[in-house]
Amino acid sequence: MRKAMYHFEFMQFIQNKKNMLFLLLFLLSTVFYMIYTVPTQEETYQNHKLSFNLYVDSWTEFYHALVKQEKEQNNGYTELNIIYYENLELLLAAIQNRDIPNYIKSSANHYRILIEGTQNGYSVIPENYLKNFKYPFQQVIHDYNKARIEIEALSAESNINFSELYALTSFQQMRLWIQLLFPYFLLLFVILYGNDIFTKDDKHKTIMKSIPVSLYRQVNMKSFIVFIFGFGSMVFVILCGLVVMAIRNGWGSLSLPVVRYIRDEYDVISTVMFFVQSFCLLILAAFLLIRLCMLLSLLLRNEFITLFFGVALLFSEKVYQDTFFIDNLDVSFFPNTYFDIGNVVTGDKSVFYQNNYITFPNGVIVLATSIVVVEVMLYIFSTFRFNRFTLEKKLVKRGKVEA
Repeated sequence: MRKAMYHFEFMQFIQNKKNMLFLLLFLLSTVFYMIYTVPTQEETYQNHKLSFNLYVDSWTEFYHALVKQEKEQNNGYTELNIIYYENLELLLAAIQNRDIPNYIKSSANHYRILIEGTQNGYSVIPENYLKNFKYPFQQVIHDYNKARIEIEALSAESNINFSELYALTSFQQMRLWIQLLFPYFLLLFVILYGNDIFTKDDKHKTIMKSIPVSLYRQVNMKSFIVFIFGFGSMVFVILCGLVVMAIRNGWGSLSLPVVRYIRDEYDVISTVMFFVQSFCLLILAAFLLIRLCMLLSLLLRNEFITLFFGVALLFSEKVYQDTFFIDNLDVSFFPNTYFDIGNVVTGDKSVFYQNNYITFPNGVIVLATSIVVVEVMLYIFSTFRFNRFTLEKKLVKRGKVEA
């Protein structure tokens, strides 16, 4: 019986045209991103060389003025900017000669100088930081530190090429995608897969009413199908994207460093560890949203309202992160804070909010706790509804017998 029920639910899911359409869109958007958005190594190298050459040229006149000024009046600002320009020339020479060891060394010095200049007030904070971040000074220092530590960690790797320096390889692009929109993209598809999981049963009322299984058990089966199909889709699409990217720029290495910020300190983890931690948070977040969709479907019996509430929860963090009241609330207790999975693992989310409690372990605890709360509500409501339905059937049957 159980096997037949799983088969029935699975066939219902597969035959749902909406689910197949979303899977196709997911696949096409991933392949499009990998082919048309990410350039090849040579294209990136040539563009970088050209843009960096223009940048150095724009500094030349200012540099000569600084050298003249230094002879008349020496100060920290003048001295640091002269050092900055001279390091730019070394960096440009390393790029032009494809000299990776000197490129790494000069890049690390480049970020050290930027950090010192920003901390001493010699450098202007870029405008995009002022617009997009609540704490722009802390954010720009953090980004410079991350870049410096990562480039220094790369020096310990053997056989580094420009594809890996520019983060163009298949595994590196996957890492960057996880830090951008991929988790939201996947979780949105989970919601789209699960929002009509109960309403479509209205087409098979006779079959569903004849199933001798509790409603909570039916909920579990439906959740299992959505979960397996959702992550099966994810694995399939990721593999397609990774293969396309590997053909263009190579696979890369799973041992490449990823810089992580935890409680005012930096450390380095491997790319494979980043994937493992991200996958753990992704599983918890997806399961939470699936069970929430089940609960809303039972309560509302309307796929559009369920979809609305699911999407609202998924993107609610993007709404409140720029509002004033986050100063008075600890967002580390909100489960939707941890939907930005890649940035939680790397600690970027912690820097954004200046909250040291937004970490991977806390994310596991908060999401797991939220799942337990939703699970209890789901169990209580589904049990109550099933018992009520069973009682009504008995009363109807008794009434027919008496009649």
